[in-house]
Amino acid sequence: MSRNQILLLIVIGQGLVIALLFAVRYKRDLADSSDSVGAVPVAERMADIAAGAQESTLAEALTIARQGLAEMRANLIDYRGRVVKRERIDGRLAAESEMEIKVQCRRFEQDQVVAPMRVYLKFLQPPSVAGREVIWAEDQNEGRLIAHEPGLLNVAQASLDPRSERAMDGNLYPITEIGLVNLVEQLIARGENDLQESDVRVTLVPEQMVGDRECQQIRIELIQPHDELNFQYAEIFIDNQRQIPLRYAAYGWPKGAAEEGRDGSPEVLEEYTYFDIETNVGLSDADFDPSNETYDFPAFRINL
Repeated sequence: MSRNQILLLIVIGQGLVIALLFAVRYKRDLADSSDSVGAVPVAERMADIAAGAQESTLAEALTIARQGLAEMRANLIDYRGRVVKRERIDGRLAAESEMEIKVQCRRFEQDQVVAPMRVYLKFLQPPSVAGREVIWAEDQNEGRLIAHEPGLLNVAQASLDPRSERAMDGNLYPITEIGLVNLVEQLIARGENDLQESDVRVTLVPEQMVGDRECQQIRIELIQPHDELNFQYAEIFIDNQRQIPLRYAAYGWPKGAAEEGRDGSPEVLEEYTYFDIETNVGLSDADFDPSNETYDFPAFRINL
C-alpha cells in the first residue's frame, strides 16, 4: 500500500471517529438533564402577576419592540457576554446550557451589507460539553460553522452546515438565528403575522431585574390555544437603558388545556437569558478566527 493510500485511510478513519463523537455528544446533551447548571423554576401563573403590572395592548408591545429594533440596528455594532438557554425538543426539556458569546452584528448601508454577522460560542455548562467552541461567520468557510469538542475528544475541528441534522441535533434553532437582533425580529414577526388584539392579554411590568440590569417585562398571554403558536404565555425583558432584550421565555399550555380548561402548570418551552452583556467592545476578525491563539481549535479540519 502506498504512503498516500495510508494517509487517506487515516483521514477517513479520523472523520468517522469525529462524526461518531459529535453524534454521541449531541444526543447526550439532550438526554442528560442531571448536568443542568440549575433548574429554572416553573413559571408563575398569570394570576400571580407582579405588583405594579399594567394592562397594555399588542400594538403597544409591538411599538416597544420596533423601537428597540431600530435602536439596535442604528447603534449596536457588536457585543459579548453570557447566554443561558433551555429548550424543549421533541417534547423533552434538554439540559440547561451556559455559553460565553461574542457577536458581530450584521449592518447595512443603503441596503448593502457592510458588516457580516459573526458568532463565537464557548460552552461553560453543562460539564459534558464545557470547553466546546463554535464559530460561525456568514462571510467565511462558505457559511459553514466550525466547532471542536473539549478535552480528549479535541482531535480535530469539524466543519458543518449550520442547518444540517448533526448541527441541529439538540438545538431548536440554528446558530445563524442566534442573538439579540434576531430575537427581536422573530418576536415582531410573530406578533404581526399570527396575533390579533382579541387573541392576547398583554401586561407591562416595570422594575424587573435580569442580573444587575433593570428591565421592563412584557408578558403576552394567549386567551386560548392558537393554531400557529404553541405557547400559553411568553415573557420578554427589555433593558431600560440600552433597549436590548436580556431574556425571553415561552411556556406551553398544560396538557389537555384546550379540552379541560387551564388547570395544571405550564411547561417551559424555551428560555434565553443574557448576562454581563457589554456592547460595542470592538470585536475584530481574530475573535471569529479558529486560529486565534486564545482558543483551543486544533489545526486539523474535516467536513462533516
